[in-house]
Amino acid sequence: MDGSDSQLKTDDRHEWEKSRLRLEIPVSTIRRLMENGLLCAADFRCQDVDSKSVVRRLCMVCCAKNLTRSTKSCLDADEPATGIQRSGLCMPMRTATG
Repeated sequence: MDGSDSQLKTDDRHEWEKSRLRLEIPVSTIRRLMENGLLCAADFRCQDVDSKSVVRRLCMVCCAKNLTRSTKSCLDADEPATGIQRSGLCMPMRTATG
């Protein structure tokens, strides 16, 4: 990189931030980001049915983990927990084909 990113005007940055990317990311990276609440299935769209199936399974794994943590927190806490964090929610997923 030539450092030109730091010289972009604010308007230019907003334009490229609105664009879309096509990426291939390892499942382990997606899982780690979802488990840590940094990525949600509602934030992206799967490009094929197989990818959607894997993401659906990851959502269920993350939801189960967070429910287990939330239940343990509720049992250990003096006051009941107020809710499950975003990373524990299973969001509806979209695919490019529908």
